[in-house]
Formats: sequence, structure tokens, C-alpha cells
Amino acid sequence: MALDTIVRNKWWGERWVKLFYQCGLDSVFELGEDYLRKRRSIDFLISPCLVTARVFDDERRPIRVKITIESLAEDDWNSVLSLVSSEALYLARMLAGDLPSEFDEQCSKRGISLIPSSDDIRIEVDGAAKISQFSAAAAAATVEAIERDPLTLFLLRGLGKEQLLYRLREHRVMKSSTPDAGQSEQLIPSLGESQLGWNSESSSAYWKLGASLDELSYRIRADELPAALLRRLDTLPLGGLTSDIERALEEAYARIATRAQAFGLGL
Repeated sequence: MALDTIVRNKWWGERWVKLFYQCGLDSVFELGEDYLRKRRSIDFLISPCLVTARVFDDERRPIRVKITIESLAEDDWNSVLSLVSSEALYLARMLAGDLPSEFDEQCSKRGISLIPSSDDIRIEVDGAAKISQFSAAAAAATVEAIERDPLTLFLLRGLGKEQLLYRLREHRVMKSSTPDAGQSEQLIPSLGESQLGWNSESSSAYWKLGASLDELSYRIRADELPAALLRRLDTLPLGGLTSDIERALEEAYARIATRAQAFGLGL
């Protein structure tokens, strides 16, 4: 299948399609997209450097697919974070769902690419051929996710959104000028000058509920994915037994989630 038969909305999505083609999915990628589009029979989760999915066949049997991506080296991450922190527009556009091509060009000049090579990816399938409509469906779901949110590119390379924002703040602090000893003394007020002294009038009402809390509302709902709590945890380090143990735990975690929801609803 020619690449130009698939129309992509985002340039980085097209790059990932090409990447999956290089991994051997070129002959089945369209089948995977069609499977994903028509059936939606897939449980799907992206965590740092890992995509896990369960794709159900015609007989509702789960086919497990795992896509592992090599993480960026720490030095490369420092270069990427330095680049993002130096230009506020980059992060603003990423948070708005766009990945500037100029950012990719600047990364390339530093010898870095958020989009891995085919050598950095490993696709594993449990109970089916590695190259199949099931692995292609998981790959197509991955492309959809990164087109929807370009920060998923950072997650696939090892850095989640919250960790990314935290480390960006660190980089900005490190870039700011460090004041000398005299300036430091002026920046830190003495206790006598501080306005944070104990105020008995305000402290007496500290634990009283404010009027705004009367309007507090919330909604309790079940996780969208089966055994979602189990999927959020790190993979059990049990080698070849991991898949069998996780299957055994799925029903237990699903029951825990159902009981927790019922408890929250007062049932």
C-alpha cells in the first residue's frame, strides 16, 4: 500500500506511519486502520516508552500487543528541554495541539529526533503473528494519539507531561541569573519584615467551610478501560510469567473498581 493513500492531518503523524511501515506493517496498516475505525474493539494505553493494547478478534478473544520504544538519552533530553524552555512559543503551541516544524528542525540540528528510528522500536504480539491487523490496529491507535496530542511524543520517548513541565520549570530556574550574596540577602526578608505573621482573627476561621463549597459538585464514574488501575502500575518483573499473572489479576482489579464505584455512590 502506498503511503499517499493515507491522508494525515499532522506531519508528525505521517512520520510515525512511515516508521511503522519500516517496522514491517506496510502491508497490513490499512487493515489495522479499518479494524480500528469500524470495530473499536481495542483496549489501549500509552505509558513512558511503552504502548500496550488488547485487540479483540472476531470471536472476542483478546490479542495482546506491546510496542516498546527506546528512550532518549539524558543528554538528549537536556538539549530538548533547553530548546523548549528557550522559546515559550514552542510549548504554547504543543499544549494547543500543534508541533512546530521549526522545533523539529532545531532538534535535528542538535542530532536529536523525538521520532525514533525503526531500530528503536520493538513490536510484540501474544497469540498472533507479529505482522497482522492486530499489531497494525495498535500502531494506528498510537498514530491517532500522537496526532491528537503532540506531547504524547515526549511520553513515548520516556517523559510524561507532568514530568516534562516540572523539568522545564527547573531549566528556566537554572537559566535565570544567580544573584550574588548581597542581592540574596535583600531577596530573602527577615522574620521581622515578613507579612506572614500569625493573625488570630483570620486563623479562627481557617477550618470553616466557605460559601463556595456549597456549590461543589463531582461525578463518580467507572474507568473507561477494563482493569485500568492495573494498567497504570509498573509491569511486574516476572519475566515470561508476567502476562499470565496480569490476566489472573485483571478480574480482581475490575471487581475492586466496581466496588469502589458502588461505595462512592452509596450503594
